[in-house]
Amino acid sequence: MAQLLRSNDPKSLNIFDLPELLEQILYFLEIDRSLYPALFVNRFWYHCGAPILWRRIEFFNEDYQQSLPALNMSRVLTRRLINFERVMRRKIKPLYCSKMVYLRLEGLKISDAFIGAILHSCPNIRFLILDRSKGFSNIPIIEIARFSPKLQHLSLNSCNVSLIDASLKLLAHAQNLDILSLVIARLVIKLSRK
Repeated sequence: MAQLLRSNDPKSLNIFDLPELLEQILYFLEIDRSLYPALFVNRFWYHCGAPILWRRIEFFNEDYQQSLPALNMSRVLTRRLINFERVMRRKIKPLYCSKMVYLRLEGLKISDAFIGAILHSCPNIRFLILDRSKGFSNIPIIEIARFSPKLQHLSLNSCNVSLIDASLKLLAHAQNLDILSLVIARLVIKLSRK
């Protein structure tokens, strides 16, 4: 950056090489949901845009039906989720994991180990939505309460998990958890500290 500004050659200074300006442009692309293609412009754009893209991650199965024993996910969604899980389980994780503040895993089959890897990799997560998900137990719920100090919103609507008293007590005493959303069959529980 400093080299660009010190250069006397006006052709070497490009307005899109200023990180602050480029980040503002990329934030607008995020709002418009067209940030991903911008990552392929060049390395500089990638390094400015990837942290913005990692702030909000969503995987959801729209075709999910509660009555089906197996989840019917499209091949594309399955491939993306497998790749995301590989990234989360690596020993060396991308620096951008720490930028994640919103994660939605809705209508998916997810494991305890996968949720644990996410919690340990993404310490700044504030919104976690696991609605209609299957395959995990109370263990990650307890880990959420213990290892996610910045978590403000947790949604476990229609999850196929039997919550035990100990996990609910830990969630009730979580530091910053303002909203805990639970919908179990016909019982609706929404807890809020506000």
